[in-house]
This record gives sequence, structure tokens and C-alpha cells, in this order.
Amino acid sequence: MEPIPRKPAFLTPSLTLVEEVPDDLHATERISYLLKQRAGATGSTATTYKMYVHRFCEGTVQQWITLRKNVEEIWTQNAITAPGDRLATVRAILRGESLTCFNASIEEQQSSTDDVGVVTRVTTTNESILAGILAVAETVFPHRALAHQKIWMRRGMKKPKELSFRKTAAAVGRINSCLPMFPTGTVADIFSETDIIELLEWCIPQPWRKTFDLKGYIPTNHSKARLITECEILERNDDQKPSKGLTVNMRGKDKVHKKTQVSKYKNSNGTNPSKGKL
Repeated sequence: MEPIPRKPAFLTPSLTLVEEVPDDLHATERISYLLKQRAGATGSTATTYKMYVHRFCEGTVQQWITLRKNVEEIWTQNAITAPGDRLATVRAILRGESLTCFNASIEEQQSSTDDVGVVTRVTTTNESILAGILAVAETVFPHRALAHQKIWMRRGMKKPKELSFRKTAAAVGRINSCLPMFPTGTVADIFSETDIIELLEWCIPQPWRKTFDLKGYIPTNHSKARLITECEILERNDDQKPSKGLTVNMRGKDKVHKKTQVSKYKNSNGTNPSKGKL
């Protein structure tokens, strides 16, 4: 009898606690930028550093968020404020349908038609470039991405086994800072510090919350640092279960179960032919 397939979860977040591993196999899909360590620094002695940016062509939400952060860093560190320079930066990174969508949005904003029908060319501004970026984001994010992401963080987010609680708390902070980059997202969508503590409390295993209740510890009445400390104590004292199929004896060694050996002198009837019959 074939097993019944599990029903997929209704809430599928756009960003998960475990980040995607970028594909670095294709070096031609990366652009190297030389950025100034001090934003707006001038002169030949200004300290610089190199950053590699992956080109984007209908990628994932995580790749898009990474791209947005990289573009903002390029603009800030190199003091790029002119709309023409910002436009060239975005066009150099986007590829395929993503670039087509961005150019279509820019072209639509560069022309204005009045009531008489006269078309007037409008100069590209930083606001229109941001609107073009948001137009590409609409094609990357799924339907109601921001609402599903926040509901998942409240109801369905669980601490992964491969992450420690400290890394889990850092991942929640990373996702929280990315919420304004979602379509229709604003700074007001960011969870407060008290909300983050509550989210972290309900993403840990149930036995941990039971221990908190026995101690009289209420996480929302204390800081996030206190919650991380309490959870790290539980992680250090978590009993490790022995592997299946192994029985540990008093000396700590694995107990070996030997098969019963049958004497080679016995025949199929179980009698020893070397001994005479009585």
C-alpha cells in the first residue's frame, strides 16, 4: 500500500531561516566593484575594497534581497547620487526578463501625456529608478509575499535543528530587516524588539518552554540577550540520544550481539554422529 503524501503547508515563506548558498561556479555571472571603505572619501589615498555582485535574471527572493543590499552598498560607499549613474549600475546587473521589465518601467515614466494628448519627455529621477526596481520585485515575489512572510513568522516559524539558537536569533533579525524590501513593504512592517522576543519564544521546542515555566522565567519580561543565554544553557545540557541499534553497557562500550553458533559436527537432526547411539 502506497503511503499517503503529506499535504503541503499553506504558508510558504519567501525567506527562510537557513540562507541559500550562492552558486559561484559561473565567474562570468559576477561583476567586480571597487568600493571606498569610507563613504564619500576622495583622493588617491582613499582605502578601497572589492565586492562581487551576482547578475540577476528571474532569480529567487533571497537572490533579489541580496542584490538590493549590494546595490544600496555601491550607491552609498561610492557616493553615487546622480540618476544616470544609478541607472547604469542597475542595468549592468540585471539580465533577461528582469532587465526588460526594468527598462519598460523606466520608459513608461519618461513620457507624460496631458489631457490634450501631447506627449512630454520627463527626466529620469532617483524616484523613477526606485519605481523600476519595485516593478522587477513584483515579478520576483509571490502573491501576498509580505503577508505570508509575517504570518509564517508568527505561527509557523520553528527553530531548525542545524542552527543554534544564537544563529536562529540572528536569522530572525536578518529576515526582519528585509521586510521593507518586499512589495508594498515599509519600515512600519518591521517587528519591534518585544515582538522579536515573542517570535523567538514560540519557535523553540516545547520542552524548553516547559523549563521556562517551571523556573518562572517569562521571556517577554526580559531582554533578547537573556533569552539567548537561557536557550544556550538548555542546548549545552541537552541529552544526546544513542544511535539506533546500539546498546551501551556500563563501561560505555557498544554491546555486541553474537549469533548462536551451531556445531559443525551436528547433522540436520541435531545429533552428534561422533557419539554412539545408546
